[in-house]
Parts: sequence; structure tokens; C-alpha cells
Amino acid sequence: MAQETAADAVRTAFRRRVDPGRALGEDADLIAAACRDVAERFRRGGKIITFGDGGAASDAQHVAVEFLHPAIVGKRALPALSLTEGGFADRLRSLASPRDIALGFSRDGRCANVLEALRVARELGVLTVALLGGDGGDIAGDKAVDHALIARSDDPCVVKELHVTAYHILWELVHVFIGEEFAAPCHEDVCITCSDTAVRVRVREVLDDGLAIVDTENGPEEISLALVDAGPGDTVLVHAKEAIAVVEEPTG
Repeated sequence: MAQETAADAVRTAFRRRVDPGRALGEDADLIAAACRDVAERFRRGGKIITFGDGGAASDAQHVAVEFLHPAIVGKRALPALSLTEGGFADRLRSLASPRDIALGFSRDGRCANVLEALRVARELGVLTVALLGGDGGDIAGDKAVDHALIARSDDPCVVKELHVTAYHILWELVHVFIGEEFAAPCHEDVCITCSDTAVRVRVREVLDDGLAIVDTENGPEEISLALVDAGPGDTVLVHAKEAIAVVEEPTG
């Protein structure tokens, strides 16, 4: 009897996932459209900025790591930031540019902090994507959201599982859509665009929108200075086209 009860529990657990998973799969056109738009922003030199409150914060961090440190050899590292504390809207105002992507997570679609951040992102011209649960809540129906992808379940565990599936599909298809159009073929073992290793380069010129031109072995390239305070002549460490630290040159 105990074995039958355990087996019934397993069947019930899978049934709770079947309908929400099928419903998300039926939104394939919506998911593909979101992937195409995200890929286009990366082609323009943008970065993805992820955020979520509570348990959704771990999903936001996971996505950023996936883009920055591809698990599949040969996939390009793409610029990504995860906002790990509250006040997402204020941080977006200081970090985001119109070429970027804002990806917000809310397991019930009703997180006011996430919705406020998506509205600010839209005001800045940032592409907005929301991964939601339940019926999508207030966020799904808000005009600030370009793409709302909904895991239609009230069970937060099921929502999380479907979100993990959805953002892995997002990661995979974004790379498919980018293809070889993202940048010229890389001829170096380590480069500032596709390497999983930080590269030391010197800033030649600071541009608008937190961008800069740096000197590399292959010639001048454009990077983002959103995370560091650097100027012409400074040496910075760059990973996935994002300066992550200013390097002090040895003296004497």
C-alpha cells in the first residue's frame, strides 16, 4: 500500500506539470519572437540585465551566468548583469542603455518591484521581457512589457521548473539567431567578444551611453564601461565586451 501511495504521489506530481508545460509549449511563437528580439539587441552591442525578487532572484542570477559563461564550448560569451538587490528601477536608470534587454522574473506576475523596473526600462528604450507564473498577473497585461512568457501554474515549484526550461530555450535560440552575424570571425584564442577569459586592454576613447573604444590585438573595438569608472589611457579587464575592473599599471 505504501508503494502504491508513493507511486500515486509521483503520478500526481507529474500531472501538475503536464498542462502548464504543454501551455508554455503552445506559446512557441511568442518565445521565438522574444528570442529574435533579444538576439537583435545583442547584435547592436547590448547586454541583458536580469532581476527578480525573493526566490526568483536565483533564476535571474542563473540566466546572467549562462550568457556570460556558456556551458557549451564554442558558444559566444554575451554581456549580462544580474541585479541582486531591491531598487531595480533605480539601478536600471544608471546601468541601462537603449540597446539593452531587461529580463524580469515574477512567479505570480504581481511583483511591484519587477513591474516598476520594467516600466523604467521601457522608458529608456530597453527591450523588456518578463518570465511570469500564475495567470501572468499585472505584469503580463502592462504595456511596458514587450514579451510576456507565462508558466500557467499557481505552484511556485512548477513555475520555477518551467522558467528554467524557458530561459534555457531563450539562451539556445538567441545563439541560433545571432549566428555568425554577431561579429567578424574570431582569430584569437582569447578575445574581448567571445572568450570566457577576461582580457586586458587600454581605453582609447570614451563615447556616449557608457561605451568606449579600446585598443586590442585585432585593432580598435567597442566595449561597455557601465560597471567601471575609466577614462582614456586606463587599462581595463574586459569580459564579453563588458569592462569589469580597472587595472593599475605597475610603476617604476
